[in-house]
Amino acid sequence: NSVCISRDPRPKLPCTLECVLPIEVGVVSVEPRVVSVEL
Repeated sequence: NSVCISRDPRPKLPCTLECVLPIEVGVVSVEPRVVSVEL
C-alpha cells in the first residue's frame, strides 16, 4: 500500500484501482464469514 500513498492529491487511477480492488476482494471474502457468525 506504500506505493499508493502519494503526496499528489490526485492519485493515479491505476494506483487507486490497485489499492481499492484488493480491499473490495477482502471485504467480499470476509462478509460471508461475519454473516454466518451473526446467524
